[in-house]
Amino acid sequence: MFVKDEAIYPLDYWSQELMPIHVTNHSCDPNAAFNEQGMLIALREIKENEEITYDYLRHPIPASPWDFACKCKSAGCIKWIKATKY
Repeated sequence: MFVKDEAIYPLDYWSQELMPIHVTNHSCDPNAAFNEQGMLIALREIKENEEITYDYLRHPIPASPWDFACKCKSAGCIKWIKATKY
């Protein structure tokens, strides 16, 4: 469980053997975002066992640029994530 504005993990986890970003999926209405310091923070309360999500287009990760159909089902879902343009 995380409260609003609580740090979840730093982006530098890409360099670690255990990488939480691999289980942090995209959402057009995410519950987390990376701040200017590269820390993923909770945008709202995230309940226990709730999936942690962030917007791949707002915070592109160059190591994994792929395009895919979005299935987040949020009201503002854009349906297609074109990450290769980043």
